[in-house]
Amino acid sequence: MAEAAVAIVINKAIAAQALLKGEDHHLRENISWIETQMKTLQSYLEDAQSKNATNFINSIRDLALDVEDLLDTYLLEIESHKTKGLFGFLKHSSCIPCYGVTHNDFSLKIGEFMKRAAKIEQSKGDIAAKANIDGAIRNQTNKVQKKLSGREETVRKIEAEIFSEKKKCKVISIVGATGVGKTTVARDIYLRVRSKFDCSAMVYVSEESNSGVILLDIAKQVRLRESQMKQNIEEHLNTFLCSKKFVIFLDGVTDKWDVLKDMVMIDSRNGSRIIVTCRDPVVPKLVFPLEYLNDSEGKEAFYDLILPTPEDTLSPELKNIGDKIVQKCGGLPLAIEVAAGLLRAKERSERSWTEVLERMSEGGENHRLKILDLSYQDLPAELKPFFLYFGIFPTNREIFLLELTQFWAAEKLVLLFDESRKPEKIVQAHVDKLVERNLIQVSRKNSDGKVKSWRIHLFLHKLCTRKVEEINFFCNWDNLRNAVVASTARRVITNSSSSLSESNMQNFTVPRKIRTLLCFGKGRELAKFIKTYASELRFLQLLIIEAENVAINIPVEIANLSGLMYLKLKGQYITVPSSIQGLKKLETLEARSREVPGNVLKMKQLKHLFVSGVILAKTEISDRAQEHEVDLQNLETLYFDYQYGYHLSHSSFKKIPRLKKLQICGAEMQTLESLSCTPPLLQKLEELKLRVNPVSNGDDIPTLDLSGYENLRRLYLYFNTSVSITCSLEFPMNLVKVTLGRVCTQDEDHLKKLQKLPDLKVVKLKRCRAGTMDFSGQDKFPRLQTLMISNTVYDEVIADEMGMPMLNEFIYRAHPQPPPKLPEKLEKLRVERAELENLA
Repeated sequence: MAEAAVAIVINKAIAAQALLKGEDHHLRENISWIETQMKTLQSYLEDAQSKNATNFINSIRDLALDVEDLLDTYLLEIESHKTKGLFGFLKHSSCIPCYGVTHNDFSLKIGEFMKRAAKIEQSKGDIAAKANIDGAIRNQTNKVQKKLSGREETVRKIEAEIFSEKKKCKVISIVGATGVGKTTVARDIYLRVRSKFDCSAMVYVSEESNSGVILLDIAKQVRLRESQMKQNIEEHLNTFLCSKKFVIFLDGVTDKWDVLKDMVMIDSRNGSRIIVTCRDPVVPKLVFPLEYLNDSEGKEAFYDLILPTPEDTLSPELKNIGDKIVQKCGGLPLAIEVAAGLLRAKERSERSWTEVLERMSEGGENHRLKILDLSYQDLPAELKPFFLYFGIFPTNREIFLLELTQFWAAEKLVLLFDESRKPEKIVQAHVDKLVERNLIQVSRKNSDGKVKSWRIHLFLHKLCTRKVEEINFFCNWDNLRNAVVASTARRVITNSSSSLSESNMQNFTVPRKIRTLLCFGKGRELAKFIKTYASELRFLQLLIIEAENVAINIPVEIANLSGLMYLKLKGQYITVPSSIQGLKKLETLEARSREVPGNVLKMKQLKHLFVSGVILAKTEISDRAQEHEVDLQNLETLYFDYQYGYHLSHSSFKKIPRLKKLQICGAEMQTLESLSCTPPLLQKLEELKLRVNPVSNGDDIPTLDLSGYENLRRLYLYFNTSVSITCSLEFPMNLVKVTLGRVCTQDEDHLKKLQKLPDLKVVKLKRCRAGTMDFSGQDKFPRLQTLMISNTVYDEVIADEMGMPMLNEFIYRAHPQPPPKLPEKLEKLRVERAELENLA
C-alpha cells in the first residue's frame, strides 16, 4: 500500500543518511533527494484517495517499492565493504572497483527515479498537497463512555445469577450473532463484580490460543505462585481455585469449550462463577441471548456516543439524518458504534453527515457492514497501514502497544526523530485516534490512562484481511503459490490454517523480497523453510515465530538471515541454536523458551533483549547459584527471567552502561546489592521492575538504595512471598511512578520518604502490610494523581484537603480482612476502573 511504502522509504533514507556520514558527497545527496521527494509525494496521498485517483496512488506506491529495493540492495553492499575496512580492501583489491560501481549504479538508478517522480507530479492534475505532513502528534484518549443501551434488563438478570445464594460453580453463557455486543456486556459485568470475589481472570480466546496458553494466563491473573506455574500447572491451579471464590471471564470460547471446560469447571462450593461469550450456547443452563437493538435502543446508543454531555445538542436537520443512519445500521451495536466514531471525526454539518448516509445506501451490500468499510476509507492516510496491520494477528488476539511499536520500528514504519517524536508516542497517538473512531476495543490501560492493549472485532478483522490482500500489503503463505505474488511479496503470514508443508515447498518461487515473516502456528514447517532458504532471504528484517506446545528446533542456518533486525521466538518447546550469535544486524531479540543459549548475553549489537529460560553449557551447570556474565554495551532494554536460579554477576551491570529499562523476574539478593552501589552502575536507567525470589524468614534483606539514579522515573518492586517483607528503601528524587508489592511498611515507613518527591504522580501498594498510612498535610505528595491500595492490610489511612492536592483517582480493592473506614476525600475520588489494570 502506498502510505506504508512511502513511510518506510522516508525512514530508511533518514537512517541511511546517518549511516553514510563521511561517505561520498554525491551518494549522500542522492539519498537526501529520496527523503525530500518521497515526502513531497506523501503529501499528495490523502487528497488523491479522496478523489479515487487509483492510478496516481499506485504509481507512487510502485516508485516507493522500487526505491526501497534500491536502498536495501546497495546499502547492504556498501555496509559489507565498509566492514572489511581499509586493510580488507588492500587484501581484496577486487573490492575497490566494485565499490565504485556501486556508487555509479546507484546514481544511475536515482536518475531514472527522478524522471519517474517528475512524471508522477505532472500527472497529479488538481490533486493538492497536504501541508505539515510531519506536524505535531495529537495525544488524546477517548473521553466517550459507552453505555449498554438496550441491555439493562439482561445485565440485571445476569448479575442476579452471579450474586445468587447458590454455592455451586455456575457457567453463565452470553450468546448471539457477531457484532451484537457480547464482549462489551460480559466485560462490563465482569469488571463491576470481580471485586466481590477472592480472585478473578479475564481471557480473550483467539483462534490460535491453546489450552496451555489459556491456563497460564488464568494462573497469572489469579496470582498462582510462579513456582507452581512451571510444573503441573493444571493440577496446581485446580487445587488453588477449589479453595477460592473466583470469577473467570472467557471471551470467544465457541470452538474451545470442550477443551476448556475440564480445566475451569472446578467442583467447588464457594459461589464461583464462569462467564463465557460464544455464538451458540456451550451449556444448556443459564443462557442469555443478545438480539439486535430495536429502533429506539439503537438511537439511544448512537446519540449517547455522538452527544457525550447533556449540554451537547443537534439541530433538527442533523437529528433527522442521524436517525436514518441508525436505521441503516440495522440494530447492530458494532455498526452503530463505528458510525458514531466516523461522524465524531467529521465536521458536524448536514453536508458531511448526508455524504455518509448516501455512501451507506450505495450498492447492494449489507448496510449494517457497509459502515465498517466507509470508516476505513475515511481514515487519514497515515492511519490506514496502522489499522490494516492488525489483520496480521489471529482473531480475538490481544495486541499490546509495546510489541506493535517494536514491529513498526523494525519495519521502519516509525523512526526515532527526537524526544517529542519517539516511536511509542507516534504509535500511541495512532491508537488514540482509532479508539476515538471505535475501530478498536480497549483491553487494558496503564495507570496514566493511556491504552496498553486492545483487540479488534471479528468483522473489522475480516475487513483488514480482505483489504491487505486486495492491495498486497500482506499475503498469506498459501498465496505464494502464485509466482507473481511471491516475486513481489514483502510481508508473509502463516497460521494454523496455512497449507505450509515440506511437500509444497518444492517447486515454488522463493519470496526473495520479503521483509517480514510472521508465524502463528506451523512453526516446524517454517523452521524447515528457513533451513533451506535462509541464505536467499537477505532482505528479511523481522521474523516472528509463536508456537506454544510444539517442539521446534530452530536451524543453525538462521544465522544466514544477514539482514535480520528483529527476532521473536515464543514457545516453551522452542530450542534456539547458539549460531544465533551470528546475526550481526540484530537489534531486538525476544526469546521466551526453555532453552536459550547463554551466548545471547554477549551479542554486543543488541539494543533490546527479552529472554527467559537461559541455560548454560552442560559442562558449566554445576552450581545453582551460577552467575551469568553479560556483555551488552549497546543494550537499552533488558527483560530477564531467572528460571533456574542463576543471576547476573556484579560485573555484568558494568557492561550494560546504556541500559534504560531493566526488568528481572526472580531477582536474587545479589541483584539488590549490585543495584545499590555508589555511584550507580546503571547511570541511564529510567525504568526498573523487580520481582524478587521467595525470601525465608530471618533472611537478611539488603537495603535497596536507588537514591543516586537521577534518571529513574518508574519503579516496581514485588517480593514473591506469602508474607510481606520488611526492607529498607531509598528512592530517587525524580521518581514519577512507584509500585510496591508484598512490602511491609510498619517498621520502615516508605510513605514518609515518598511524600516529598516533587514529580511523583502514581503510587500503588499491592498486598502490602502497613500501620498508619498518612497522606495528609501541606506539601505532602504535591503532584500525586493516582493512588492504589490493593489487598493491603493497614491500621489507618489519613488524608485531608492539604495533602495530595492533585489527586484525581483512588483505586481500592479491599483485603478479605475487614478494613478500617476510608477517609472521606478518598471515598469521593474512588473509581471502579473500566478496564483491566496494568498488573505488570
